[in-house]
Amino acid sequence: MSFTVGIGALLDTKTSNTVRFLELTAADATKNFDGLAQPPHITVKRPFSVASLEDIEKLQALLEGLAQKTPAFNVHYSGMGSFGNSTLFLAVQSSKDLQHL
Repeated sequence: MSFTVGIGALLDTKTSNTVRFLELTAADATKNFDGLAQPPHITVKRPFSVASLEDIEKLQALLEGLAQKTPAFNVHYSGMGSFGNSTLFLAVQSSKDLQHL
């Protein structure tokens, strides 16, 4: 059996609420509500497959350690982008902090 996982960095509450408002506004205007089940986040690693629950547990332990060692940092947005005709996203400016992560 395989599982699909992705890695994302969650946003602070104020930014998350602002992004969620933008998501809901766009969803209402376009009647496209796909993707709203996920919280606002910055994709660190797009979805990929792992072979077992043990792999997920190892990944979880690795990421918990990484999260504890990584100080909070600011993220700046440079506009909007899209994946095809169905997905809008806020484009994140590249930074040394993100590259390091």
